[in-house]
Amino acid sequence: MNFLMNLIGYPLGWIMWAAYQVIPVYSIALIIFTVVMKAAMIPLGVKQQKNTAHMQLFKPKVDEINKRYKDKPQKAQEEISKLYEREGYNPLSGCSSMFIQLPIIYGLIDVVYRPMTHILRLDSAVIEAAKNILKSVKAVAEKDLAAMGSELRVLGQLDAHKDALINGANGIEGIGAEAYEKMTSLDLNLFGIINLGETPTWALNALILIPIFSLITALASSIISMKMTQGVNDAQGKGCSYAMMFGMPFMSAYFSFLVPAGVGLYWIISNVLAGVQSIILRKIITPEKVKEMIEKDKQKGKKKKKSKFMTKLMEAQEQAAAQQGAYSKGEKELSDEEQKALAEAKRKKSLSDSEKLAEARRRYAEKYGDDI
Repeated sequence: MNFLMNLIGYPLGWIMWAAYQVIPVYSIALIIFTVVMKAAMIPLGVKQQKNTAHMQLFKPKVDEINKRYKDKPQKAQEEISKLYEREGYNPLSGCSSMFIQLPIIYGLIDVVYRPMTHILRLDSAVIEAAKNILKSVKAVAEKDLAAMGSELRVLGQLDAHKDALINGANGIEGIGAEAYEKMTSLDLNLFGIINLGETPTWALNALILIPIFSLITALASSIISMKMTQGVNDAQGKGCSYAMMFGMPFMSAYFSFLVPAGVGLYWIISNVLAGVQSIILRKIITPEKVKEMIEKDKQKGKKKKKSKFMTKLMEAQEQAAAQQGAYSKGEKELSDEEQKALAEAKRKKSLSDSEKLAEARRRYAEKYGDDI
């Protein structure tokens, strides 16, 4: 995972560095960076909204199929798959967007966690020396310096341990005044009251605002996202959606207490932008507009592109149904003796190892008359 984060983090780090060159304030640069990255992923959001709006168009047909075949779930699934194929709809297309975003998220986290590497462009040896000095004077716990976000924790301790960092401590050579000044040039304060290099605690201070706003914005973003897909999910899907809607925001708030506040600020900005994007896309890409697009394509004579996934799924279902039908028909056409032999074969197949051993001994005794 660290390799993936570093691999994607370095090119994204140049974007963060460029944002910092425009406005050399860490919190503002972080906001610019997050906006740029969200803008780059807008096409994924557009695709997902189109998919949702398309599904809303023929959702009544899906409900009708489920109602018609409520006692035949397999048949209902086959008919729904045929409907998806006719409509050119791939139910997994929304998931593909998530798979694309996942490695990008790893890179984003690396950029936020390592400002000394990506913004200040300090040598790794200098960064390690600073960590070792703070560890030797017990300014930061060793486990925190080994974890992600350690660079933010180092920056949060600069003022308190200036002499040790410049001159060294406990036999560890210092980083020097020039490197120290470069580190201090990166102001981690937000509004002058929150140090983004520190980790929030339950203490009643300004830092606790980060987990609180992380919870509020994540919950708001989840509610907006659910409204965007309203009328699409079935009962089971709604249950999962509600669990995600209330579960993930609280998880976000919990993790905000485990990482430096700079990471929590990134989450807050991302949540706000995600909510705004959902609202805008929902107004622009409606089921009615998607229907107009489909009608225009029909008028122009464009053939609807079939989903390869749904085509393969349909082929697999038809093959399985054909095999099952042939198997059932074949059983009915067997003679009485063949039916008994088939039943015996099925019974043997279902026997456990111990039962098979007992069966073998019984047959051996019948054949040779041995007393077992």
